[in-house]
Amino acid sequence: MSDDNTRIASPAGRSADEPHIGKYRLIKTIGKGNFAKVKLAKHLPTGRQVIFFIFFLFYSLEHCFTNV
Repeated sequence: MSDDNTRIASPAGRSADEPHIGKYRLIKTIGKGNFAKVKLAKHLPTGRQVIFFIFFLFYSLEHCFTNV
């Protein structure tokens, strides 16, 4: 279903192969850029579809030392 291995928790009754975050099942990646990935997800209690923005965090030590 998903192109990555996002698994945060595994409540009883869910397959270990279904990627999910809390009560949201990740359905698919609908976009990806340099700073974030956009995922379509489903809220399991209500069945409502939502969008997750997963931001990539970059930390540059070089930047820290050049601004001192």
